[in-house]
Amino acid sequence: MSTTESIPTEVTSGASFIVPLTAAPAVVAINRDMTTLRATVVQANPAEVVSRDDWNRLAGDVPFRQFDWQTGWWRHYSRSASRPWTITVRDGHGELVGLLPLFLQATPIAGRVLQMLGSGEVCSDYLTLMAVPGCESAVVDAVAACLSSEQGSHWDALVLDGVTAADQNIQLLRQALERAGHQSLVSQPYSTWRIALPPTWPEYVAGLSKRRRDWVKKLQKQYFDTGRAVARIITSEAELDAAWPMFQDLHQKRRTSLGESGCFASTEFDQFHTEQARVLLAAGQLRLHWVELDGQPAAVEYGVVAGRTLYLYQSGFEPTLGKHKPGWLNTIASVRTAIDQQLEVIDFMRGDEPYKASWLARPCPLNEVRVVGRHAIARLRQRVLLLGASVRRQWRKYHESSPTPETPTEE
Repeated sequence: MSTTESIPTEVTSGASFIVPLTAAPAVVAINRDMTTLRATVVQANPAEVVSRDDWNRLAGDVPFRQFDWQTGWWRHYSRSASRPWTITVRDGHGELVGLLPLFLQATPIAGRVLQMLGSGEVCSDYLTLMAVPGCESAVVDAVAACLSSEQGSHWDALVLDGVTAADQNIQLLRQALERAGHQSLVSQPYSTWRIALPPTWPEYVAGLSKRRRDWVKKLQKQYFDTGRAVARIITSEAELDAAWPMFQDLHQKRRTSLGESGCFASTEFDQFHTEQARVLLAAGQLRLHWVELDGQPAAVEYGVVAGRTLYLYQSGFEPTLGKHKPGWLNTIASVRTAIDQQLEVIDFMRGDEPYKASWLARPCPLNEVRVVGRHAIARLRQRVLLLGASVRRQWRKYHESSPTPETPTEE
C-alpha cells in the first residue's frame, strides 16, 4: 500500500496544555531542556514506516508488539481494515522515541474507529503506546497532541484493546486526551493469567491443591512414566511442516466438539498464523509442543517464547481421547519443559477460564479503553452505541431463562 498522507505535529516534551494544529505544526508545550518531539501520522504500509530494528527496540520482549507480528497482521487483515494510521514520535535528531501503530476502520454506526494493529480475532495482548524508557511522558503528550489536533476531525473513536490495567502509558494517554476535551470509557472485560514458575517441578507440584496434585502425580505415573505419553516439540522447518496441520486439526476438532467454529475457520487467521509460525521458528521463539498418547497426537499447544516468558497462545486436543485428560497431560509437559528451560513465567493469555487458576496462574486484568472524538457527530455515535448496548443487555437479561451448561471436565 502506498503512502497517502503524512501529517506532522510538533511537540516539545513536558506538555501541560494542547494547542490545536491548523495549517502549520504546533508547539504545544515545553520542558526545561526544550527537547522537541515530532509526532507524525503516516498512512502507509506500517512495514515501510519504521525499520524492524527501530520498531523492536521499542517493543522489547513482548512478541505481540514486535515488528513481524504487527506488520504481519496488517498484511493479512488489511483487506478488512480500512487504512493504516501509524503515529511515530521522533526527537530533534530524527530518532524514533515513540510508536503507536493504528488503523482506521469505518462502519455505518460506529463511524471512523482507530484501533491498534493486532486487534480483533487475533487477540494480541499487552499492546501499548511504545516509548523509549525515560521519554514516556513526553511521548504521551506528543501523541495526545497529534490525536487532538486537526487529526481529531478524522476519527470518531479510539479503541485500545488488550492493554493491561497497569499500563502507565495508556493511562497517561487517556488522561491527556480527557484534558483535551475527549470523553473516555474504560472496561475490564477479561484478564490474562500468568504462572510465576518456581525453580523445580516438585516445588510447582507442591503448590497445587491436594486434589489437583494427586491427579498430576497419578497422570504422570500412569502415562509419562510408563512411556504411553511422550512430549514432543518442533525444532526445524521440516518438523513444523508435519506438525502444523496436526495442530490446526486438533484445535478445530476440540472447538467444533464444543459447538464452535474454531479459529482456523477464518482465512485471515489461518494465513496470519501459518506465516507467523515460520517467522517465530526462524527467530527461535516458536513453541509448538504436543503430547502423543500411545503413538497418536493427543493434545497440542502453540505459543511464543520471549525473554523468560512462555506465552501459550492456542491449543487443541483429540476429543475422542478425553477420558485420558489430554489437556492435563499437555499442561504437565508444558510446565515441566518451561521449568527445565529455566523460564520464569507461563502466560495463558486472555480468557478467564476457571482451569487457569487451578494451575496456579494469577490474573493480570486487561482494559479496553475507548476515547470519543470531540466533534458532535462522534459524541452522537457514542450515545447511539451506548443505547444499543443497553438494549442488548436488557434483551439478554430477559431471555436468560435456560440453565447454565456444566463446565467441561477437560481443559
